[in-house]
Amino acid sequence: NDWSNVWTTYTYILLEKGKSKADLQVSLNQITAKQYPKSSQDQFDFKAVTLSEITLSDPIGNVSYLSVPATVLIVLSVLGLIVMLSACLNYTNLSIAKALTRAKEVGIRKVAGATRKHVFAQFITEAVVISLLALVMATGILYFLKIAFSGLMLNQYLNITFNENIPLVLIFIGFSIVIGVIAGTLPSFYISGFNPVQILKNVSRITFLKKLTLRKVLLVVQFCISLTFIISTTLLYYQINYLLKVDYGFDKNNVVNIKLHKTENYQRFAQAVASDKNVLGVSACSFIPATGTNMGTMVHKAEGSKDSLQVNFLDIDAHFLDVWGLKLIAGKNLPENTDTTAERYVLINEKMVKDFNYKTSQNAVGQRIALEGGIAEIVGVVRDFNFRDVTQQSGVLVLRNRIKQFGYANVKVYGKNTMATVADLEKTWKKVNPNSKFEYKFLDQQLLGVSSVLEDLAKVLGLLAFLAVFISCLGLLGMAIYTTETRTKEISIRKILGASVGQIAILLSKGFVYLLMIAIVIAVPLSFVVNNLWLNFFAYRVSLGVEIFLMGIGLMLIISLLIIFSQTLKVALANPMKSLRTE
Repeated sequence: NDWSNVWTTYTYILLEKGKSKADLQVSLNQITAKQYPKSSQDQFDFKAVTLSEITLSDPIGNVSYLSVPATVLIVLSVLGLIVMLSACLNYTNLSIAKALTRAKEVGIRKVAGATRKHVFAQFITEAVVISLLALVMATGILYFLKIAFSGLMLNQYLNITFNENIPLVLIFIGFSIVIGVIAGTLPSFYISGFNPVQILKNVSRITFLKKLTLRKVLLVVQFCISLTFIISTTLLYYQINYLLKVDYGFDKNNVVNIKLHKTENYQRFAQAVASDKNVLGVSACSFIPATGTNMGTMVHKAEGSKDSLQVNFLDIDAHFLDVWGLKLIAGKNLPENTDTTAERYVLINEKMVKDFNYKTSQNAVGQRIALEGGIAEIVGVVRDFNFRDVTQQSGVLVLRNRIKQFGYANVKVYGKNTMATVADLEKTWKKVNPNSKFEYKFLDQQLLGVSSVLEDLAKVLGLLAFLAVFISCLGLLGMAIYTTETRTKEISIRKILGASVGQIAILLSKGFVYLLMIAIVIAVPLSFVVNNLWLNFFAYRVSLGVEIFLMGIGLMLIISLLIIFSQTLKVALANPMKSLRTE
């Protein structure tokens, strides 16, 4: 009936018929209020998680499974929809740009008796057919992409499968039809509304929204989406590299963490490997620091003020500081736990010295604190290290030596032939603990957990960014081709009157550059706000420097200007007499 030690326990409950998770949570809240009143030193609460939620749930301190917040999947879905929206805008843009080339076709059909509904239905059908053809192509591409996606660390959390079944196929077909309707509605409505008399009399007089054409608005939106993706992807890679270089405050190299399963397994194993020449040291701890798990309790000074302070605690043995490379800056190490007297002594970190208002680290040594289990004496102070994951700043920490709380053995090994050493450790483990499974992980690999997921997110975001940029470039190319084709006569006359190639190129390009500038003005503050939101999730984060925005803007400008000038120069260098004869 020890309610102070609940963090290694998982309880599975089968609910009665008619009861829900919400009903269970109410009962859990009542248990929390009863067992952990506000005056209690220990503060825990319990959360009900259904089996269907365990891979997509908010992080909790006592995890028994790999999980990722559902927000991540939602964000990825939203990003995919944004790219899809960009493709829809692209189709709408190009369709409107191409509308004038089909104007006479529409005029003749209307003169022949076709109503606006008939013309609208024709163009909507075309859009839906194109969307369905795109679905067929996407299915072929998916076959290659799903192999790469299945191997990502991220998918170990999301566990997304690509099982082909009739309901799923029907959903995609329905989604494709909806996309076709969305993309084709505006162009169809616009084209079907042409006046047949005006069309047949003079196509060039047809205008739309005067100077602020919808095509320009859609192009600016596409540029904004692309630039935001480029900046966000660049920033994510910067953040990943930053996390890989974070100083945790301990030596993470060549440490093998072995799950004990039973606390009594530790002493037998530690004694057995002590003589191994490839083993530099062995220690034990209750959980692996900096991997996302941390335990808390309430403490206060044994003498003087009784104001409580929420602290984190980690149980370690006397060899932990040496194995992990932690520095003792005042006092002495914890004693060997040969009996329960060792539990009366604790180490604290520098943050606790400050928060408990001790004048110096040396002044904290010898002080007594009241915590779960009674009064304990502070025998030493260790330099601050990151015992939480990289999303959180290190807080107040108490280190204790309670054998019954040990969950892992930490083995420091030589840097050479580490796998051979691990094989020897496994043999020794099976010899002294035959009834417990040998489960190990290298500390540096465990610390890469968050970074690996972020790296996978960067790959996915990079692919989405590429698609967004590619789609917007297609839209820009279509607009550039349309603009140069509709101004062929004007350009030819200007060349005959003496305009240079450079002047014509600038004349045709300045409108697009103006749209790019508008997109930059919108996308930069938008990117700043969006990226600050997810960066705030990390305690260790890069700053949103000007260079990141300049890189994104520079890349977008280079790609866009190359597309624009490739078309404008083509027209500017053409023979004006040949163009006028064609006109």
